[in-house]
Amino acid sequence: MKSFVVAIVLFACILAGSVVSTKHIDDVSKKMLEKNRSIAQMLEDNNFDGAKEGVGELEDYIHQKRSALSTTIDHTQVIAIELQLAELRQYINGEKKEDALAKNEALNTLFEHLPQNYELKLRNIL
Repeated sequence: MKSFVVAIVLFACILAGSVVSTKHIDDVSKKMLEKNRSIAQMLEDNNFDGAKEGVGELEDYIHQKRSALSTTIDHTQVIAIELQLAELRQYINGEKKEDALAKNEALNTLFEHLPQNYELKLRNIL
């Protein structure tokens, strides 16, 4: 009976940790999407200086959340996001609007799928 109670307590702790982790990833993802959409709007308006500043803010935000993200999600996804941001920055520096918007959309896709990959669902467990 003791082992059953211990197993239930461990299961509850794992479940609670999973819920907290998922909420955190979802919040971070939404914030990154918000910042990235702001960058897209600046690009649409040909405001390359504002877009550069927006990319810097997004990079700073990701840097602040890097340790938390690296412990809760696959590290390669964080690297993929950083690589996409580096390319976006270069397109903005070169004032290549279409390329920058395409890279921005790629980042949107990464940010949108980030919480979906770590939600507590049966398909993610199996």
